[in-house]
Amino acid sequence: FDCSTVNNSEIINLVEGRMGLISIINEECVRPSGNSSSFVYKAKMIHKDSNHLVSEKLHRPWEFGVKHFAGLVTYDATDFIERNTDQLPLDLLECVTKCTNSIISTQFDTLLTERQTLMQSTRRKQGAMSMTICSKFRKRLAGLIEHIAATKT
Repeated sequence: FDCSTVNNSEIINLVEGRMGLISIINEECVRPSGNSSSFVYKAKMIHKDSNHLVSEKLHRPWEFGVKHFAGLVTYDATDFIERNTDQLPLDLLECVTKCTNSIISTQFDTLLTERQTLMQSTRRKQGAMSMTICSKFRKRLAGLIEHIAATKT
């Protein structure tokens, strides 16, 4: 199989684009009544013309499919919203930063600093979405894409 002929730009746009799956998940996390079924419904409505987001009649309200280059994958979004907002409690972070093991305290101190910075930025603007796991993933994915582009020959 020749991977050089695969163009994943449509899949990346579906997942990470302006109104992609990550944006929809983040939006659901901010809503007080946000849930997985609502996320899937919105994704299917927004991307109804996409060749890569699959909506089958037999899908449950929390299921959707994505047609990757290797084939169709059906996703169960049951806990997507809950998992995306999953964070360590602030008091636990503060406690672990006082650990006598310097490796552990340094790593968690960095995490605590990031969390406090994000909390301050969310107070200044409507940035609650910036605290989600998907947003962190999106940031890392962008960095990876930049790194790949920089090393391409």
